[in-house]
Amino acid sequence: MPNQTLTTHDYQGWRSRTAGPELEGFGDIKPGYTLLCQAVEYRPPQDANLVLAVVDGEERFGWLVRNGDTWYLENQHGDRRALPGLEAVREVVVRVMFDPYEGEDAGTAAAK
Repeated sequence: MPNQTLTTHDYQGWRSRTAGPELEGFGDIKPGYTLLCQAVEYRPPQDANLVLAVVDGEERFGWLVRNGDTWYLENQHGDRRALPGLEAVREVVVRVMFDPYEGEDAGTAAAK
């Protein structure tokens, strides 16, 4: 998958930032990929990453959550949709991933 170049013009209200080495080895996401991030009122699950995923043929934003051996995509209302295992998650996560409470973004999210 080629490096993505996404800007705030692609998704209104979202800022872009670049993935660091902490994301290496997670599916197809590699350091240097452009990520999308936004301050949110809903606090996502701890250690979850925000993703743009394809679920049942539809693009959806949500937080990727792992509970034991099961992966879930959780939306801003706290609703979870189970994903069948790590390999399926690697296929589902197609564009962006971001920790909303990491570094400078943590202050931005907390301030909104």
